[in-house]
Amino acid sequence: MGNGGIVAAVSRGGLGWDLALRPGDRVLAVNGSEPQDAIDLHYMTCAEHLELHVLKPSGEEVLFDIEKDADEALGIEFDEPLFDGVRRCCNRCLFCFVDMLPRGLRDDLYVKDDDYRLSFLHGNFISLTNMEPGDLERIARQGLSPLYVSVHSTAPEVRARMMGNPRAARIMEDLSDLVSRGIRVHAQVVLVPGVNDGAGLEKTVRDLASLHPGLASAGIVPVGLGRNLPRGLRSLTQDEAARLAAWGRGVQEEFHEVIGYPFVFLADEVYIRAGLDFPPAYTYADYPQLENGIGLASRFLKPVRRHGLVPPANARECTLLTGVGAEGILRGAVKALCGSQSGKVEIVVARNSLFGEGVTVAGLLGGGDILQALHSRKGSGRVLVPSVALRSQGDLFLDGMTPEELERRLGSPVEIVDPTGRGLINALCGGGRLGGARRHRGTAKRRQVHAVQQDMPEIQGHS
Repeated sequence: MGNGGIVAAVSRGGLGWDLALRPGDRVLAVNGSEPQDAIDLHYMTCAEHLELHVLKPSGEEVLFDIEKDADEALGIEFDEPLFDGVRRCCNRCLFCFVDMLPRGLRDDLYVKDDDYRLSFLHGNFISLTNMEPGDLERIARQGLSPLYVSVHSTAPEVRARMMGNPRAARIMEDLSDLVSRGIRVHAQVVLVPGVNDGAGLEKTVRDLASLHPGLASAGIVPVGLGRNLPRGLRSLTQDEAARLAAWGRGVQEEFHEVIGYPFVFLADEVYIRAGLDFPPAYTYADYPQLENGIGLASRFLKPVRRHGLVPPANARECTLLTGVGAEGILRGAVKALCGSQSGKVEIVVARNSLFGEGVTVAGLLGGGDILQALHSRKGSGRVLVPSVALRSQGDLFLDGMTPEELERRLGSPVEIVDPTGRGLINALCGGGRLGGARRHRGTAKRRQVHAVQQDMPEIQGHS
């Protein structure tokens, strides 16, 4: 029997709770088959009758015999969604973000993942160069859609060189295969001047559009400006960014006429570098690549424009922390929301010492950068920090500092804020939380198999 998945949380009142499943339990098998990840387990448990094999932290093995509705979930979450470990990247990209990371950051940041399951679960971009026999069949069988793919170029020799892997040359065949199996794909192009821009970019976009609607969108993101950018590579100049923005408007209009959808979307960073206003919200359609930094500013501003002034009695004094790139957006938003009360909100801009000041997004600020910036603030009240600066669990900044440590060293309360227009409005007004839980119904009986007395360090060490 394999390792299975370790339970991290159980919904109170759900079926798993009724079975007395608790954090630390390890799910070994469902109906005799070992799940490789949380996706597998979800599909395996979509049945009316289950035998759930669980290892307790004490070493006791228990078999649960369960009768339930087919669509009823167990209500459990796992500490890691991939029970068999993350699939690693086998490429040597010219602009690999991990290779450019400075030393001394969180250990998990140095892991080069390239796993189609994380693409489905979290929107991670993958290269498709490490697909194994059976992966495509599983993706199609379980409907793991959409997937997010880093394309960069559809010219075989250019993509192979950019990714340092001859297997990368097969990108159009791989994408066509996915689309033919009913899988929806969002593509990314990291634009490197002199490598995949100009006529090459034009060809790449049109090749990708030929696979629409299965290939749903193409996002174009300029290569980073970190101080560790490899020699010979550079990012966009202001003039290049302006020309790219003009080209983007043109091809969006063309695609909207031909296929009824804009298809191509440029990262917010392009407009910031060009010194241009962001396009109107409608040009982002359904915001298909929001997590890729495309349309964040536009979506942020929508509720701000609709909200109107925050009542003076509700406006609370605070310090709002941001990166260089979003400073103008936030100042405009605070002015629009607070009017004459804008002076209650002090905006502090943190500069990036980890990657260099050319990196302007708040999501790549370390706790030390934030602390340094906030030491110069004038006020002493609560500090609002965008949640994108923390990892998904909300507990650590890039450099390993915790929000609690930041709060202690500042001597002021720190509030982690959702980086949306609604999140800003809630924070300025004192806010509130939305929540709720869906209860699961079902019947189950517990059948003890046997207690495992032998030593199992490889399992118990992770429990």
